[in-house]
Amino acid sequence: MEQYWFIYDPNGVLYYPPQLSATNPWPNPPATLTVVSFSQATASSTVIMAYTYPSRYLYQNGAFVEQPYFSLSATSASGNITLTATLNNPPATPPASCTFEVLGQAITETLTSNTATLTLAIHPSVVSQSLQVSILATGCVQATTTAGETASGIPLQAYKDASSNWHIAPTQYAVLQAYYAGVVSAQVVAANTLVAISLLSDIARILMTPTVIATLTTDQQNSVNDFIANIAGKMPITLANAYPSGGTREIHYASLEANTPLYGESVTGYNADILTIPNLT
Repeated sequence: MEQYWFIYDPNGVLYYPPQLSATNPWPNPPATLTVVSFSQATASSTVIMAYTYPSRYLYQNGAFVEQPYFSLSATSASGNITLTATLNNPPATPPASCTFEVLGQAITETLTSNTATLTLAIHPSVVSQSLQVSILATGCVQATTTAGETASGIPLQAYKDASSNWHIAPTQYAVLQAYYAGVVSAQVVAANTLVAISLLSDIARILMTPTVIATLTTDQQNSVNDFIANIAGKMPITLANAYPSGGTREIHYASLEANTPLYGESVTGYNADILTIPNLT
């Protein structure tokens, strides 16, 4: 008949995964460890729980004793992950706080009515990435869970901002660059490229004074003359119409403003990120 087999040390800590076997799986245990077994047919619910969740139990004075232990859950909403830690089977005097371990950061939160929460703001470039989170406190069995959806291998970091809010963000400039390139449509990129080329062309035309032209080679002068005569004048955006005095910005030129929902906004977001997200490489 099969039995539940456990092996434990002098403090009652269970070693190795428990086994269900007809014979002793550890016939010659180390001198510091002791083997105990219980018939599967008559095992109590406590024995079955200790077999199922061995990290929660000690074996002391001939009985399994359940320890205080954490359960940990993660929910995602509106670009945030909220972690909720619950202390089960709390001791008579529960710990006042617990520690979330996230990407190498130890974040201490208060335990209120045996519950603690931590909210992580997830950067949109890694909003679906998964990360491992653990919760622990002195004298309690820790718990671990996975937050997020997909493990893609993108290096992540946890950091605290000036307002003591915690964030999850990438560690590489390339990830940010790829994200911001992806949120801008090809049409918008083309329109803003046109603005830049037009303005630079008009600036070049204005700066091509006779003195400058006189220093060019014959071939360079020929190209400049053709540019001024046949190309520069056809550019739709010039210094004269981009933002005339007393007037309004030309619509494409205006899109470069940070307060418009075009490419300028994304550039501003990228620039803000590289100034606030630490440890970027």
